[in-house]
Amino acid sequence: LIDETGPELAEAYDNALTFIEEAVGALQEGRRISMEDAESFVRLVASQMQQDRSPFLILTTLKAHHAYTFTHIINVCLLTVVQIEAMGGDPAALREFGLASMMHDIGKSLLPKEILDKPGKLTSEEFGLIQRHPQDGVHILRETPGVPDLALVVAFEHHMRYNHNGYPRPRHPRPLHPCSLMTNLADTYDAMRSRRAYQEEFPPEKVAAVISDRAGTDYHPRLAQAFLQIMGAYPPGTRVRLDTGEEGVVVRSNPANPYRPVLRMLRDSTGGLIRRLEIVDLMEKERVGGRFARNVLCSIKPQGAAKPAAPPA
Repeated sequence: LIDETGPELAEAYDNALTFIEEAVGALQEGRRISMEDAESFVRLVASQMQQDRSPFLILTTLKAHHAYTFTHIINVCLLTVVQIEAMGGDPAALREFGLASMMHDIGKSLLPKEILDKPGKLTSEEFGLIQRHPQDGVHILRETPGVPDLALVVAFEHHMRYNHNGYPRPRHPRPLHPCSLMTNLADTYDAMRSRRAYQEEFPPEKVAAVISDRAGTDYHPRLAQAFLQIMGAYPPGTRVRLDTGEEGVVVRSNPANPYRPVLRMLRDSTGGLIRRLEIVDLMEKERVGGRFARNVLCSIKPQGAAKPAAPPA
């Protein structure tokens, strides 16, 4: 998969992860953080996103070698920028939304690691601490030079949900900022697609179904629909099994049909490795009969993945 992203993007992603890791460490030690590295990453994303968004989506699947806390922050940034880019946002908007979404969870840096990594159900007191991280994030960002105002708004609003049934509960509900709504979608998507201490990752088609079901309640209906059109049922980086017995990895979603992406083939119908580069568009049909030549049966879970628990509320 790393070949599909290019070395520059992969290096930028790793540098952004290092920045987040160091920033969290600094905050835990009571030191301020610098925004220069964050701004550098977001500028690169904004400048290249409009050429081809698929490599960025693939990057969000490459998270096995870093802690979830850090990869989640960067992935939410990428998935938010993807949304504003697809809606026609200019480079300035991409940078503003990207930087704000990257800072969305910074309040969690004040939470004890044993709560963040707890494998079992949180107590009411522990969940109360979790629910404070939006306010904590605002306090941290107010003291950080160079942080745009939108970052404070998103840090505070990203768990409120479209119907205001999230947290914190506003006394006088008002429409949430579009960046907050997009960040919430990205946050949900990456959280469900990630393996965590208390939850195995969900297959992408299941996550897409959850977002679709909750559109109009938890998520803004039009933004949710647009997000699912961007990601497809099988986003770039997803490994899939076909009804022909073949296996492939998604390299690009198909806007015309979210269930028929473009694949790089990995195994043939006998299970043998395909060593040559073979790209297949699942929109292709047979010459005789006009039926689709291949169909996705399912995404393939990582080895050792258990059956996921119920979707998070």
